[in-house]
Amino acid sequence: MSVGLAQGALDYALRNSKQRIQFGRPIADLQSIRFMLADISIQLETARSLLYRTTAMLDSDEAPASTRRRLVSSTKCFASDMAMKVTTDAVQILGGTE
Repeated sequence: MSVGLAQGALDYALRNSKQRIQFGRPIADLQSIRFMLADISIQLETARSLLYRTTAMLDSDEAPASTRRRLVSSTKCFASDMAMKVTTDAVQILGGTE
């Protein structure tokens, strides 16, 4: 759920940044906005990769129960923290327009 929420926030912020004009050009052209969008993308892909690794491990049923619990808990914690940061950054990109 956290990965999906973060993906939606990224999509919305990216679309908005291409449409919102400041200083005579879209804010997506500003380096600071590009850096924020890149950071969001990196965090999202990291969480998605961790989630896929965790689900693959659970499907294989080869790891001990303690390892499965640790990885599931770590994935949930990382993904929810990432979603909070990504949505906060997306709000910053949107500014006072929405």
